[in-house]
Amino acid sequence: MLFQLYTPQEAVYVISQFISNTLNISTQINLLFIQSIIWFGLLATTLKYFQSVVFIERQYNYIHQLEEQLSKEYEKRPLHERVILI
Repeated sequence: MLFQLYTPQEAVYVISQFISNTLNISTQINLLFIQSIIWFGLLATTLKYFQSVVFIERQYNYIHQLEEQLSKEYEKRPLHERVILI
């Protein structure tokens, strides 16, 4: 992507030549379509990453609250009476 910002014409030529040689295609490929697919993939990956991060952060708060409740419940009991749940 940075190569496309620095020298866009050369990037278009190099990428289209690479795709044409790799796929053995003789027709010219519209690189704007491929760039749109790349940007969409990058956007989808970024959104999924941040959704995962937010989900994990929410789980941390829940786990800490659960640990506090359990520790209050088991403070008065001796250690040998505690049941470990898996």
